[in-house]
Amino acid sequence: MIKEELSMIDDNKLKQSFVLERSLYYLSLLPELRKEGTDSTNVDSKLAEIDMFLRRCLEVSEYYDYLNTNLELDLRLLNDFSDKRILKELLNRSHSEGDIFLYIDSNIFNKGSLQDIRITIYRKLLSRLVLKFLDPDPKVSNIIISKNYREYLLNRARLEILRDYESLSITEIPPYRIWDKTNRRMVYVKAIPINEEINKLRNAISEYNEESQFLSGKETKIIKKYYECWWNKYKQVINEKYGEISDHFKYYDGVHIKVALAKTFLKNPEDWVRTESNIALCEGRKNNKSGEVIVDVDNKIHSILFINDVFGEDIIDELIIELHFDINSLKKEFNERIEGVVSLEIRSESLSLFKAYYDDTVFKIFSEKILKFIGVYINNEIGIRYDIRFNKNKFKIVRFNKEEKISVEKLEDLRSNGEKIIVISASIIPDIIKKKYINDNEIYLIDISDLLSLISEHIIDTKQIFEEIVSPFLKNKLKNKRSDISIYRAQKLLSELKKCPEGIKGWKKFEDICIDIISFGFRDSFRNFKMKVQSRNYNNMDIRDAIVQNTGKNFWEEIRHDYNAKNIVFEFKNLSKKIGKEELIQVSDYLEKGSLGRVGIIFSRKGLSKSGVEKQRSLLRDAKKLILVLSENDLIDLINKKMQKEEPEQILEILRFEIETSI
Repeated sequence: MIKEELSMIDDNKLKQSFVLERSLYYLSLLPELRKEGTDSTNVDSKLAEIDMFLRRCLEVSEYYDYLNTNLELDLRLLNDFSDKRILKELLNRSHSEGDIFLYIDSNIFNKGSLQDIRITIYRKLLSRLVLKFLDPDPKVSNIIISKNYREYLLNRARLEILRDYESLSITEIPPYRIWDKTNRRMVYVKAIPINEEINKLRNAISEYNEESQFLSGKETKIIKKYYECWWNKYKQVINEKYGEISDHFKYYDGVHIKVALAKTFLKNPEDWVRTESNIALCEGRKNNKSGEVIVDVDNKIHSILFINDVFGEDIIDELIIELHFDINSLKKEFNERIEGVVSLEIRSESLSLFKAYYDDTVFKIFSEKILKFIGVYINNEIGIRYDIRFNKNKFKIVRFNKEEKISVEKLEDLRSNGEKIIVISASIIPDIIKKKYINDNEIYLIDISDLLSLISEHIIDTKQIFEEIVSPFLKNKLKNKRSDISIYRAQKLLSELKKCPEGIKGWKKFEDICIDIISFGFRDSFRNFKMKVQSRNYNNMDIRDAIVQNTGKNFWEEIRHDYNAKNIVFEFKNLSKKIGKEELIQVSDYLEKGSLGRVGIIFSRKGLSKSGVEKQRSLLRDAKKLILVLSENDLIDLINKKMQKEEPEQILEILRFEIETSI
């Protein structure tokens, strides 16, 4: 039976729909397994199935992150699901959530058999998996679900949880108090016989009958026509503005669009002023290189739509979700809507291309034009800005080209006689340097990212800039050049990094993104690039997120020589606060192994705290261990430098210089 279950799990590849239904199914088995006791082959077999199912879930980032939320232990490191440490942490969480059954599960923790503990842990983990899919936060659930179907699934989960307590000879749901929002007062709820509540839930489940809804043939045609018109307009505008370089635009050479609709669940639908419709439209796109648009419309309006199942990462390049989508309003606003959408898409893609290919010559023109828009006029390398009182503020303009490396020393050499200086850099100025000058009243730093953000955030009117600078430059630069897929890869990484939840909810997802960043940024820097992910030592307790064999040149060759860094240890921390000395000690312990060398690199969302900086310095001073910490902004700089054909190692070089010169 276990082999059959393993085959089923492999065949389904842990799709969202499979995980939800299996979680509910295994929840329903637990009461019977508890009643059968310990002397049963069937119980052992079923518990082994559940064990295997949960362990497979822990291998998938979205389930791993959710199951480990707020737990102070890594479930993957525990060999036995009857381990009381798991139940202890789950009980701590239950206490913070005000679980009315806490005392019952606490008795199991204190007096229960190993099998009772194991089944209780399974109940809590499986019910958490179910609740993951019912969370209204799209970053957590990644499904779209109707209110009625959500209640139906909640009832199924509640039923199985109560049945398990009933199997423990619990006869009533304990009394509790709850806040009545309507009357703004605490309400006391008396104890309820557990069999009464079970019967209520069974009745509610049996009465659920949400009829399937389908698009009419006419509505399906409207959606297909919309996307066909969108693509034709997309091609038309590109032909008119960028005809000779048209194939550099993502979907010009053909696009496959998959469309699915679902009933939505929102707490405050009145907040959506565009339309009263409760239908969500999901659209997945992929370049198909066929020279045509292919539109597949699923005509069923789903009560629950599993986004990952329908639009897997391997299937699409881009996913767009529009909540409260009204097909009738779409028909009325056809042309106006398409004009706006196409204009924004081509504008965004043009900026991405410009960001990847600009040179020093066009950057000078581009930067001066944008500075003029914000009121800084440049003449003979003197910038003049007029404030609202018509007073002149004069700045000395200093330019850095793409190949020039900017350091604090270079910037400090610019100071003279208290002059105000605007540094305009064609290269990305690393975040660590920007932070040093953020409150400086004499030196103002502006790089390509700062200028582009003014456009992308619609702070300035950009029509003139596009027509006079961006479009002519792209036409000249990209003519007869093949399109570069790395641009889209970089944009996808930047988008994923921005959307990844901080903290434990996005921990494993952040790991996956970091692995991709290492591969994207540094693969070309090494001879025979080799990376070992989630490397474990012999006793399975010491875990490094990734190890890269150091066969690189320049920066990598220097640290190999200076720190015996035959291999580079990478660690990823998705904390919502700055990391401290504990995280550095953890990486330092990994570097005790002589085969690795004495260099570690930590990717952290918020960077390093003051105590972390002190520990970083002491490790370098006393143990000759170099541990570099990159914040999210550093990672963004790294990705951008690689996309712009610069050396991403520049970010690491500056971080190394800062720490080595601080002791």
